[in-house]
Amino acid sequence: AGRDHRVLASGTVDQADRLVRVLTTRDGSDASPSMVPLLGVDDVFAPNLCTRLIAHLDAVVLVDSPSFVPDGEGGTALATDHRLKSRLDHVIVDDDVLAVVAARLRDRLLPEVVRSFAHRPASFEVPKIVRYPAGGGVFRPHRDNVTADTAHRRLAVTINLDRGYVGGRLRFPEVSDDSYQPNPGSAIVFSCGLLHEVTEVERSPRHALITFLW
Repeated sequence: AGRDHRVLASGTVDQADRLVRVLTTRDGSDASPSMVPLLGVDDVFAPNLCTRLIAHLDAVVLVDSPSFVPDGEGGTALATDHRLKSRLDHVIVDDDVLAVVAARLRDRLLPEVVRSFAHRPASFEVPKIVRYPAGGGVFRPHRDNVTADTAHRRLAVTINLDRGYVGGRLRFPEVSDDSYQPNPGSAIVFSCGLLHEVTEVERSPRHALITFLW
């Protein structure tokens, strides 16, 4: 029997159908949204923009992405811990690249966010282009708004830039065993309070653009 596709974010039947189409596995079969309250938006980035962003990443210095870890005094501190996260980051500083990305977020993504979450974000975090390395890139289960520096975040956005990698799927373990791999140029938007993870990348690096809205 076919799986029952349901989305908790409000929207039309057409929007729900589009979400199911965006969230597909590598072989094209459905990756059901199940009971995870998320929004999928296709065609946020055109293929040539995805290629441009990956090429931009290849031309800049990447930073080993830190995580908030216990500081031994009851607080947290930024530190690299590959047991929790193994990822390379680049915060976009090129004005031309940032302008193109911001325009697509404003024109394509924002209207769908407003329609589905009944919330119009006023600000967004400067986007990062990220690379999960082959053979170990991972981000263990975490939330995106649990520290003083991140408590203002409301919605997380991840936009896939490529395909061909194995692993590296987005998963929400508190809600469902399902995992998601958006098509290149497609976005997943979800609450920063949802526990989520990126599963270990087994083969070929995974590239994505991430930002946060509030």
